[in-house]
Amino acid sequence: HAVLKKKGGGLNALGRHTVAAFLNAESENVNYHGMTGADVVGAFNDVFPGTKPESNQLKNLFAAQNEAGCPLN
Repeated sequence: HAVLKKKGGGLNALGRHTVAAFLNAESENVNYHGMTGADVVGAFNDVFPGTKPESNQLKNLFAAQNEAGCPLN
């Protein structure tokens, strides 16, 4: 919950997009690009805290997938 209130880029943006990715991946009504919630957590753990380029790359991946459109009516 607290991560969603953080503003700005960098790790804060990665945190927000990771939470969204996790919720999407765990939804029974969303095919989140073949990823499960565990996959999302694993991807985050692989780059955190990591370097800025690694964090930005994962944030950009999650952002693109999160913003691809909602399959729910």
